[in-house]
Amino acid sequence: FLMHVATIKGHPGESGIDFMMNAIVAILFPTVGMARGIDVIVCHPQVQVKGGELQKAARARALCMVVRSSDWKPGIGDQI
Repeated sequence: FLMHVATIKGHPGESGIDFMMNAIVAILFPTVGMARGIDVIVCHPQVQVKGGELQKAARARALCMVVRSSDWKPGIGDQI
């Protein structure tokens, strides 16, 4: 069972606690690890994807949003 847990691949951005919880669930329910493996294969970022780099990042679940706060002002010398 421990070897099964050692083969589980974490998702991008997954915290250590989330990974540990998934490892415990994988010990109790081995098919969960299989489902995560299939998910990695389906969402594999190295596969050629139409739409370029943004689409590749979206399939890999590696997107984030950067937003300025409402009180943000550019610093001296900053160019926008």
